[in-house]
Amino acid sequence: ADFRLVCASHRDLKQMVEAGAFRQDLYYRISTFPIPLPALRERREDLPLLIDSLLARLAGKRDIQLSPEALDCLLQYAFPGNIRELRNLLERAIILADDDLLLPRHLPDECCGQPRQETMPTVEAALADDEQIIPLDELERRYLQQVSARYHGDRDSLARQLGISKRTLFRKLQLLDSD
Repeated sequence: ADFRLVCASHRDLKQMVEAGAFRQDLYYRISTFPIPLPALRERREDLPLLIDSLLARLAGKRDIQLSPEALDCLLQYAFPGNIRELRNLLERAIILADDDLLLPRHLPDECCGQPRQETMPTVEAALADDEQIIPLDELERRYLQQVSARYHGDRDSLARQLGISKRTLFRKLQLLDSD
């Protein structure tokens, strides 16, 4: 038989041979031309090229782009799951995005550092404050932020629950994003 065997492992096989946990003869058969490849977190400069390549494969005919802010989040992330995790994160973001631009809000909270904190008081807290009267548009804005976070990108269901059209909801959420 004439074939070429290509193997990959995230473990140090040489160290495993020394410890007796991997067969020495097998190690020497497969280690003809080892190519060490550092973990993704150790080669951040490769991320933009990898992201472009993965987006081209995952997006099909769509022209999906990653916003600079989302790229910054990914550049700061440690990727414990390496390239497979990057692929899964991008696939998830594509599913959550309504258009062809991936934003930090389409990524899991852990990608952007600390879990995102709600900086403004909740609608309930604002209503409980008898001395403070909030303009209706501000109250609506806060409420939409809270409920859209709860519906995780399912805008059809959210529009039905709010009793408004998807188009109206889309316009209102666009105004939120522009703030």
